[in-house]
Amino acid sequence: MLPIFSTPKPFNGHGKVIQRNALKSWTLLHPDVEVILFGDEEGAAETCRDLGIHHEPHVRRNEHGTISTTSLTARTKSRAITFSAMRTAT
Repeated sequence: MLPIFSTPKPFNGHGKVIQRNALKSWTLLHPDVEVILFGDEEGAAETCRDLGIHHEPHVRRNEHGTISTTSLTARTKSRAITFSAMRTAT
């Protein structure tokens, strides 16, 4: 299992096309890749549903509104380990 995670900008205008293309390309890298999108930016939930990728809308932010990368890394590792353990058990 290889998790790839990112935080998007709002999905609008040309940025929507660029981000959707990137996310879609990551899903096609290998069957064992899991794409995780963190954040509640405009259009994120819809894009994740459309592309079949995992969405984590609730993220820790500092007093300036910046997303905590330490939190994202920890949550991604935890998810990857849990998924790996579930796959081993089956």
